[in-house]
Amino acid sequence: MGFFNDLREDLASAVNQLTDDKSENDIELSSKQMKDEIAKKEKKNKKDKRNNENLEREIKNYLNVSEEASETAVSEENAEEQTELTFENLSDTTETINEEVSETVENVKEEIITEEITEEIMDNSFANNQIPADYQADSNDFSVVSKGTILHGGIDTTGSIEINGVVEGPVKANGELILSGSVTGNVEALIISVNAGKIRGNVKAYNGIYISEDSVLIGDIESTEAEIGGAVKGKIDVNGPVVLKSDAKVLGDIDCKSVQINNGAVIEGKCSQKYADVSPSAFFENL
Repeated sequence: MGFFNDLREDLASAVNQLTDDKSENDIELSSKQMKDEIAKKEKKNKKDKRNNENLEREIKNYLNVSEEASETAVSEENAEEQTELTFENLSDTTETINEEVSETVENVKEEIITEEITEEIMDNSFANNQIPADYQADSNDFSVVSKGTILHGGIDTTGSIEINGVVEGPVKANGELILSGSVTGNVEALIISVNAGKIRGNVKAYNGIYISEDSVLIGDIESTEAEIGGAVKGKIDVNGPVVLKSDAKVLGDIDCKSVQINNGAVIEGKCSQKYADVSPSAFFENL
């Protein structure tokens, strides 16, 4: 009996020992598995965290790109609106310029037409022995070009003018022109008095021209009357009397209503009284 009791106790002890060893092994295995699981979870968490960070970064980049694209779209829209405004302003400016150009052209046309009509009236006035209606002098307007003065360019005055210097250009005066200097250019005035002066250009005098002994005129003369004491080279067309003083020297044809040639005057050209009241050719045609 004692032997069996001892054997039973030994078996029980062995079983307990085996059980304890198995439990320890199971515990160690379980602990290892738990550590592996924890490591796997930590690794997975890290990977998930990186993925989340990458996803967050991509989302931010996408949002930034979207914001930039939106700003760009807004900028492009603003630029398009600005361009449209610019084109509208340019169109308005172009329209204004065209209107100004058209108005300027019309003004120039009116000036040209007025000038042509005035010129035609002046030309016809010689034949009719009339002064143009708009050719009236301003009695308070009297200009002077003093001796020693050289003027490059034309003169146009509503009054009278006295030229003692030099004018290189045309001269027009609605009043009287008194010349003791020189003019290179066409001259036009109501009355022209050349006193020891020089003119190189055509001359129109609506109410008479007077040329002194020491004066020189190279150009054609149109007037209603003329008294010439100096030298003239050019055609003389006077719808009235012409007086050639003793010192007169004329190189050119003379058309006039009447002519008085003093002793000493010299003419090289034809003289015709075509404005006379009596026509010799008509007289002889009737014989």
